[in-house]
Amino acid sequence: MPGKKEEKEHTVKLYNTLLNSLSHELRTPIAAIIGATDNLKSNNAKLTPLSKNELLNEISKASFRLNQQVENLLNMSRLESGFIQPKNDWCDINEIIYDAVKRLEENNVTQRVSISINPDIPLFKLDKGMLEQVIYNLVNNAALYTAPECTIFIQAICHADVAATDY
Repeated sequence: MPGKKEEKEHTVKLYNTLLNSLSHELRTPIAAIIGATDNLKSNNAKLTPLSKNELLNEISKASFRLNQQVENLLNMSRLESGFIQPKNDWCDINEIIYDAVKRLEENNVTQRVSISINPDIPLFKLDKGMLEQVIYNLVNNAALYTAPECTIFIQAICHADVAATDY
């Protein structure tokens, strides 16, 4: 059956892509932590108080990013194993987006966030916490990898002609 073989190859390719991405996402903050701590240890006497503070802030930010990645991995594993189940309830997308952005702002993100939500979007039956985490992760990733003077745009629109098929 050529269809099954191609499907399996595609699945393996996706799995390998995910592992490579995950490896990068974990190694980046670890490298930042190691670099900053090595710099503090070897140049401590030469560093100004401002430089020391900047290195400590980098360690703190990288530790936070690493912790988020590990938490996301654990949640993904728990979800996949069935240890946790989505708690689907009727939810307002407006509330979920604004809650995710509020969490982001609590982390002192410097980018401006612009939100545009179509008022005709209906309520959806889904796990509010999980979707909020997905939106938070996306916006946080945008904040991590864009310049401080940039604006992050979030847009929620409703398409009447969208369909999903479950096999």
